[in-house]
Amino acid sequence: MPDGGPEDKIPPELISSNPEEGSLRFIGGEVKLKFSEYIDEKSVQSAIQISPVLDPPVEIKYNDDEIILLFPEKLLPNQTYVITINRNLKDERKVAIKQSIQIAFSTGDIIDKGEIKGQIYGEENYAVHLWKLTNGFVDSLFVTEPLYISEADDSGLFSFKYL
Repeated sequence: MPDGGPEDKIPPELISSNPEEGSLRFIGGEVKLKFSEYIDEKSVQSAIQISPVLDPPVEIKYNDDEIILLFPEKLLPNQTYVITINRNLKDERKVAIKQSIQIAFSTGDIIDKGEIKGQIYGEENYAVHLWKLTNGFVDSLFVTEPLYISEADDSGLFSFKYL
């Protein structure tokens, strides 16, 4: 019986986004992310993050080599939104993407360009959270959802883009 060939070690790649990365005047609705191969359906929910966090949240659907995100129709005006696909995303053979992918678009006329970078040390698989404080430090900081989440890479490096 044939062995089926060499083991698949090639991670999936994002080949297109509709609307495209950097799109302006996004009004909500459907975003399609197309990959180079079929995606493991079980990995999709934990791999997608939207920043800032939306209420109601984005509905996530899976269709073989596509992930479809259904955004609410009411989005903040002049806001840059970021879709982060973290390293939990795997193909059908359980090969994970090598690094996080970020796709930004705006409901306004510009994409925000602010950025925070850093490095954390210690255990691997860290996520860094970012809150917007409007009235200084708030006791409820740790019981509210962060607006932004960034995954550190294997070296502990992280970045928040499009702020």
